[in-house]
Amino acid sequence: MKKDIATRQDIELLMNLFYEKLLSDERISYIFTDVAKLDIKTHIPVIADFWESVLLNKNIYHNNTMKIHPGLNDKNSFN
Repeated sequence: MKKDIATRQDIELLMNLFYEKLLSDERISYIFTDVAKLDIKTHIPVIADFWESVLLNKNIYHNNTMKIHPGLNDKNSFN
């Protein structure tokens, strides 16, 4: 049985595993490496803040995700 996400460390583990798998898939990894030019070491703490706020009811993420992501479609259409 899988355990629930209960700590920041659980979130970081999941995010690291997710991005490791995503970045190894050449069909989609270019969006993160070439289009978004994502620095994964900088991004993981930010995305972990977001998920910690959502899942663990912490008030630590203060960015606007809806403002950050739409510009990516202008660089590479997802339609």
